[in-house]
Amino acid sequence: MVFDPLKFVEEIVVICVVLVALALIWQYRARVLLSLTGDDKLHGNCLDCLWFGIFQCCGSCTGEWTRCLTVCPCFPPKWRRKNLVKAFGQLLGFNSHNVELKNIVVGDLPFDGRGDFYLSVSCSSNPDMVTSLAEEKLPKVVHFPEILTLKLRNSPLEGSVCITIKELNVLGSQELCQVHINPMSILHWSWDANEKMKRFEMKTLDISIERETPPWILLEFDEPQEVREIENLRDADIVRTATKDNRYEEVDLKTYKQQYALLDPSGHAMDEPMEEDLSEIRQLRSCAAWCFACWNCWTTLLVIAYIGFRMYVWSCYRRFSWLTMARLNKGQSDITFPISFPDMENIGQQCQAEVEGTGLEGVPCNPNVTQVDEICNEPDNGGTFFQTTQQPWPRAFSGYQWLEDITGNNQVGIKCFHGLCDFRTELVKWEFSLIFLCVFLVLSNCGVRFCCNSWIRQRRASKQRQRHDEFQTLKKETRERTSGRGLFG
Repeated sequence: MVFDPLKFVEEIVVICVVLVALALIWQYRARVLLSLTGDDKLHGNCLDCLWFGIFQCCGSCTGEWTRCLTVCPCFPPKWRRKNLVKAFGQLLGFNSHNVELKNIVVGDLPFDGRGDFYLSVSCSSNPDMVTSLAEEKLPKVVHFPEILTLKLRNSPLEGSVCITIKELNVLGSQELCQVHINPMSILHWSWDANEKMKRFEMKTLDISIERETPPWILLEFDEPQEVREIENLRDADIVRTATKDNRYEEVDLKTYKQQYALLDPSGHAMDEPMEEDLSEIRQLRSCAAWCFACWNCWTTLLVIAYIGFRMYVWSCYRRFSWLTMARLNKGQSDITFPISFPDMENIGQQCQAEVEGTGLEGVPCNPNVTQVDEICNEPDNGGTFFQTTQQPWPRAFSGYQWLEDITGNNQVGIKCFHGLCDFRTELVKWEFSLIFLCVFLVLSNCGVRFCCNSWIRQRRASKQRQRHDEFQTLKKETRERTSGRGLFG
C-alpha cells in the first residue's frame, strides 16, 4: 500500500475540524440547546434513566397498585398510603424527596440604592423556580414570603442546588450573588429538627465590587407541611382542596365540576362535556390502546417467528446442498468424509462461482431437488450416506467459529428435522403468499389504529348528538311550562 501524504493531511485536518466543532458545541451547549429546543437545559440525567428504566420498567409500572397494601393499618404511619416503589426508590437515591424552602431572607447584597430583587433556584434537571419580586427594597435585608418545594435525591450523583439573587432591570436582569449547596446536606438538615435553619455566605458574581461584608442568605429546610398531602394522593378522579381549619376535603370530579362552572377569562359560563361522557370516552381510548398493543404484539411475534423459522429452513437446506455438492464432486477433487463445515462452505462458494450465469442444473456443482432429497430424506429412502461416511447430521446455524467462541460449545445450532427438504419444497410454493401475509399483518396495525380511532370518534359524536337532543328537549319543555304559566297564571 502506497502512502499518500496529501490524503493523510486531509484526514488530519478533518479530524481537527471535527474536534474543534465538538469542543465549541460543548462550550456553548446552553446556547445550542436554546436554539434547537427553546430551553438551555437537559431535563434528565443518569438517575432519571435508571429510575425510569429499572424501577418503572420503562414506564409500564408506576407502582400505584402498592397503595392498596399500604392502606392496611398494620403499616407504620410513615409508610401509610404511600407508593412502595417510590418509597424504595427514595431510599436508594433514585427517586426524589420533597423539601420545603421557607423563611427566605437575604442581606448585604452587592448593590447600591433601592432595587427590585428576586431569587432563582436551580435544582438538578428541573425547571428553575423564582420567587415574587421584592420591589424597591434596600439591599441590606430583603425578605421573600414564598415557600418553594425542592425535589432532591439522596444520592452523590445529584447535582447541587444553585440559588441566585437577581435584580430586575428594564431590559433583563442582573445576577448579584450565588451559592451552591449539596442536596444530600439539605435533606439531612430537613430531617433534623435542630439543623433546619441555616445562613450561608453567597459569592459575589461581579468581582469588581468591593464590600465590607459578604452577602448572605437565610433559609429554613423542612419536610413537606402541605395540608392536602398531595404526595399520598392516588391517581383517581377526585379533587382535594384545603379548608380553613388546616384540613382537606375530597370531592369527586363530577360533583366538583357541578359546583364550580367552567368560565372564560371574562367570567362567563362555558359549555363543557359531562364528566360521565368523558369517562366513557377515556375508557374507550384505554380499551382501544390495549387492543392495538395486543394486535401489534401478536403481529410482531408472528412475523419474527416466520422470519426465524424461514432462516432455519434455509440454513438446513443450504447444508444439505453443500453435502450433495461434496458427494457429487468426490471423484473430481480431494474430498474426504466426514467433512467439516469450513470445507463444505468452501465447496459451496467454489461451485457457485463455477456455475454462476450458466443456468445448468443437475450438475455436481448445482444439484437439483431430487439429488438433494437423496441425502435429505435418509434413512427413509433406504440411503446410508450418513452411516457409511460417519458424517454428522446437519444443524442449522452451526459451524461458525465466532458463535462457538461466544457460547463455548462446539455443538451449537438447531438440529434439522427429517423431511425438511420436502417441507421446504412446499414452503417455496407458498413463499409469496406468506410474504404477502406478513406485509399485510404489518400494515394491518395502521388499519387497527384507524378503526379504533374511528370508532371512538363516532361514539363521541353520538354522545354529543344525544346531549344536544336532551338539551333541546329540556329547553322545549321549559318554554312550554313558562308559556303555560303566562296563559293561566
